[in-house]
Amino acid sequence: MSKLRILSVDDQDFITQHTLVRGLRDCFEVELCSSIEDSFSLLRTKCFHALLLDHNLGPQFPNSSKFIPSYLQEFPFLFIVLVTHGDDDQKISEALALGASSYIVKSKSICRDVLSQMNLRFNRPFYDFLNSTSSLEKR
Repeated sequence: MSKLRILSVDDQDFITQHTLVRGLRDCFEVELCSSIEDSFSLLRTKCFHALLLDHNLGPQFPNSSKFIPSYLQEFPFLFIVLVTHGDDDQKISEALALGASSYIVKSKSICRDVLSQMNLRFNRPFYDFLNSTSSLEKR
């Protein structure tokens, strides 16, 4: 079974990005980029199953949710997960209304949260790996 491909868009959170790549590489191919423009370029040239979209991409794009309709117009089957820094109901509701499939909050358990969302969406057997991620979160 081939690995699912995830594109993570985050402008500056190296720790989260590094954690994602290290923690998810056994189940997924994870590619990183730091801007909306780069994400569209990558999506146009490579096949991705899911997009992890940081809500705040710096001063230029403080609300990346507004790009969700554009992603879905061009890539209608893309599974979009909004990544937030906290439980902000307004941001989350807006993103879901615009077409995001789900959301996760940045935390030490981000790998477990991503695995859980991918399992729900793609119905793949990530449960065994989910049970072993507690050691990943301590690295």
